[in-house]
Parts: sequence; structure tokens; C-alpha cells
Amino acid sequence: MTPRRTELPEISERSVTWVLFAALVVLALPLFLMSTPDSSDVNGSANGGAEPADGADSTDQADTGTGAADQEVDGPEGGVLFTMAFVGDVLVHESVADQAAMNANGEGYNFDPMFDEVRSTLTDADLSICHLETPLSADNSDLSYYPAFRVPNQIAGSLAKAGFDGCSFASNHTLDAGAAGVESTLDAMADAGLAVSGSARSAEESSSTTYQVGDYSVGHLSYTYGLNAAESLPAGKDYLVDITDAQTISGEAAALRASGADFIVLSIQWGIEYQSEPTAEQVNDAVRLLSSPDVDLIIGHHAHVISPIEPIGSEYVAYGLGNFLSNQSAESCECPAATQDGVILTFSVSKDDENSLFVSDIDATPTRVDRGDFTIVETDSDQAIERFGEEPAAVSTKRTLGVLNQNGSLDN
Repeated sequence: MTPRRTELPEISERSVTWVLFAALVVLALPLFLMSTPDSSDVNGSANGGAEPADGADSTDQADTGTGAADQEVDGPEGGVLFTMAFVGDVLVHESVADQAAMNANGEGYNFDPMFDEVRSTLTDADLSICHLETPLSADNSDLSYYPAFRVPNQIAGSLAKAGFDGCSFASNHTLDAGAAGVESTLDAMADAGLAVSGSARSAEESSSTTYQVGDYSVGHLSYTYGLNAAESLPAGKDYLVDITDAQTISGEAAALRASGADFIVLSIQWGIEYQSEPTAEQVNDAVRLLSSPDVDLIIGHHAHVISPIEPIGSEYVAYGLGNFLSNQSAESCECPAATQDGVILTFSVSKDDENSLFVSDIDATPTRVDRGDFTIVETDSDQAIERFGEEPAAVSTKRTLGVLNQNGSLDN
């Protein structure tokens, strides 16, 4: 469109001076605004059996500290496009299953009450994903627990009612019940309306998952360092569980991106059990994997205790989310007290000025399992004080947030 030229009447010298001054202000104002840093950071809040190993029968503002988090964002609700919640291991020990049987009054297994206190937090997120540590039985006629798990399939329905959309499933226990256990698990999860990443029934079936969250597509991968028994993976059936290989992960992430995924999450089993600090190998792997343009966030599992969150460039790795539901505790096994702790990590995703999605906010909700009835309780709540006592609840909260925030990703 061609600008229209307008003839101006004669004006006085003083008027000319004012006109020139006004023009200079108009020209200079954008330059001044561009050079002035944005005073509003993107902030988050921190809310507040007896076998060894797996066999155990006020909101503060937090700067995420990444370059991307300081960039201009668009979208609803102050720039947040959607939120994703992740939790640690869902590890059904025999004692947990026994309580579920009691809840059902002899009519199967009912795990629903165990999630009552965290359901609202999980359903508040646009996408909620758990880590299913163990295979599910097809008909509960062949149940087994540590060291080779095959647990009641009703846990799938309870996870769906709790607010989960799906789970990662690649772990050292994935093949505890062989190929049949993979099939029965995927069947039970599908019947409950839950997606599963990290395992497949056949070479033709994808082991990755894509979730549609509003206008955006979230890809989810799940990998494990290995299996408890390497020989449990039949020759030629690598599709049963995704074993960690950086090149394979990068390739699968690239395929998800090419298929339209806007944001890609990798769930990975790694590290040393009961050790909060990531190993040098974990740190190196995280740097390598996040250097890929197709992996946007890493969520770790396996240690059964909370591990730190670390910013790597403009992205994040949460090295370990501990246990969400289990019977592990200082009393039930030779385990640290922290095995009773868990967390719901909620990540807000925004868009930068180059239209790339990034994590703009992390919210941590510490949890703890009440082993009296295996209810998962948010430790910064009246229910936690009633169940555990004020001091133990506060100690659990402080322990969880202290580890998560070692690298300044949260502000306690």
C-alpha cells in the first residue's frame, strides 16, 4: 500500500521545534526499550516388605536460571502453552498389593485410595506421565514380587483414575515376566486408556508415544541401561524393551520430530540405586543427549531416591524422581529414609521469539508414602502433618527440595 502524501499548512518556528522534538522522541523510544532488560523473569514455585533393593516388601518464586527462560514468550496465561507432570517409580511390592486387596474387600485389587491425596495435582497438569517399574499380570493368577515382578493389573486403571495419561515402562524389570509379561502389561494399560513408552509387542509396533496436548504434540521415549538378566531378552526381539544407546535415542527422537512432535521428552533408567548424586557417566550422557536438537527434556529413574535437576544450556535434566508408590523405607528394608519420598515435577512449556518450545517454569510438589495404607501424601499439607507429624513431614519436604535444588533450578 502506497502512503498518502499530505500537504501541511505553514507553521511557526516554535511549532517546528516542537515537531522536531516529538519526532526525535518517537524515533528514540523503540531503541531505548530494546536496550532495556525485561524486569520480569520466568518464575516457578516449590510447593510445598523387608527385602533389599527393589524388594522392599507458602509458595516461593524461583528463577529457572536458563537463557531460554528469559526470552519473550507468547501463548495464553502469561506465555505458558501447556504443563507436564512427571513422577517417579510406581513399584508395587507385595505389601502394596496386599493393601490393595484389602481395599477391594476380597474382590480383586483396588489401588485407587493410594492416589486420592495427589489426584488434584496430577489432573491440574495438561499431561501427566508416570514410570511403571514392573510388568502387569494378565489375569492375576501368576502374581510374583521381588526379585521378579508380575503385579496385579488393576494398578493400570488406578493410574488412569489418578490422572495419568501414560507411563514410561523401560526398566531393568521390564522382562521379569518375559515377552508374555510385556504383552499383558501393554494390554492392561491400553484397556485403561493409558499410553506406554519403552516397549512393544512386535517390531512393527512403535515403542514411542506421541501425546496431543492442545495445539501441540509431545513425543515421549523411554530407555533403560539394561535388564536384571541380560538373557531375558530373546534374540531378535529387541523391540520388547528399549536399551539405552545414544545414537539410537537420537535417531528415534529425530523421527518423532520429523513426524511432527513439537516437544520431546526422554525417560531414562540410569545411575546407582540409593545414590542421589548423578554419576559422571550420567552427566556426560545428559550433555550428549540434550545436545541433540530433538531431545528437549530428560526425566531419570532407577535410584529410588530423589536426584538433582540440572540446567544444561537452555534445557533440563531431572536425574531421578525417586519412588512415587512403593514399600521401600528405612523401616522396611536396608534403604535410605529418602526411598519413602517422592515428587511431582510439573514443567511449564512456553514458546520463545523464534517459535521454539522450552521449559519456562518448574514446580516441585514433594510427596511421601504413608506405609500404613500406602497413600501418597503431599508433604506440604495438613494431611501430611496428621499422618506423619509436623517435624517428619517438614524433614521430608526439606530433604526432597534440598536435593532437587542443588543446581539452583528451584528456589526453596
